[in-house]
Amino acid sequence: MQYHFDQIGPFRPYVGAGPNFTIFYDRSVGPLGKLRTTDNWGFALQVGTDIPLTEDGSYFLNIDVKRLFLSTHASFSASPVTASVNINPWLIGTGVGIRF
Repeated sequence: MQYHFDQIGPFRPYVGAGPNFTIFYDRSVGPLGKLRTTDNWGFALQVGTDIPLTEDGSYFLNIDVKRLFLSTHASFSASPVTASVNINPWLIGTGVGIRF
């Protein structure tokens, strides 16, 4: 869910929050075997802004920062040990959008 604030100069800021589902793939193989992780639900927070690129605002530049709160269980195929791992990355994104 996102809440867009009123435009401030050329910026149209927003905040957001909601669920996140992470799928782990390309698991590496090392001396302890294949790394196994569990796909899991987490929570995400977001803040960003849209900046118009055209006079009418139909094209815009988007910049945002997200913080994910996620945990998973990890183990190696050659080991009986399982660990609970908290993964809380910051994601920084940019893109070009169009309103129609």
